[in-house]
Amino acid sequence: TTLSPNLGVVKLKNHDSFVLADLPGLIEGASEGVGLGDEFLRHTERCKIILHMVDMSGEEGRNPVEDYEVIRKELNKYSNKLSIKKEIVVASKMDVEGAKDNLAIFKDKYPDLMVFPISSYTLEGVDELMEQTNALLKELDSEPIYDENEIEDSVYIKFKKEKPYTITKEGNTWVIKGEKIEKLFNMTKFEEEEGVLRFSSKLKKWGVDEELKRLGAKPGDDVAINDFLFTYKD
Repeated sequence: TTLSPNLGVVKLKNHDSFVLADLPGLIEGASEGVGLGDEFLRHTERCKIILHMVDMSGEEGRNPVEDYEVIRKELNKYSNKLSIKKEIVVASKMDVEGAKDNLAIFKDKYPDLMVFPISSYTLEGVDELMEQTNALLKELDSEPIYDENEIEDSVYIKFKKEKPYTITKEGNTWVIKGEKIEKLFNMTKFEEEEGVLRFSSKLKKWGVDEELKRLGAKPGDDVAINDFLFTYKD
């Protein structure tokens, strides 16, 4: 059900740690762009190990062996790099009735695969899976994640930061509106010096002073937030 990749840090009892990427599930045709498969496969290329989650419960008429074979086919079709990556098959939902029988069938079909049964519900096997993943990662530390020929020397990405407010002039008054700034105003205790200082600091941090000056505000002009009038000072 994951719609976009998520990154998290796994910390083990021996104080080792590694980054785990939770990638959206793939479907048949992913290597040809079905769904967002080709995008997700690119993320997978940047991982050292693939933890292939396979639902062993067989719920809703699913077949774990067929599910695994469909995705393996997509990995192999997408790139050779993916097809040869180290893999651990995570046999999930082992707490569900029938999962043990399905696991036995799966292991019989793929006796050479590294398979770890777990239950996300009871957490059985999760620690062991993370320890095995960490051990395997240590063996791969010397292997490059990227092909240097496929990477640009540098990439510059600039994000446009939206202001949390708008400033307009109504008559002789500068009016500031915005959910974030109005919420701050309503929470501020103006009868307390500390509250006033915090409020002023936030406005400055959000660039309100600079924006008023840029728009042409002059010292002594009225500035309104909600029904409250302030006097602008340069």
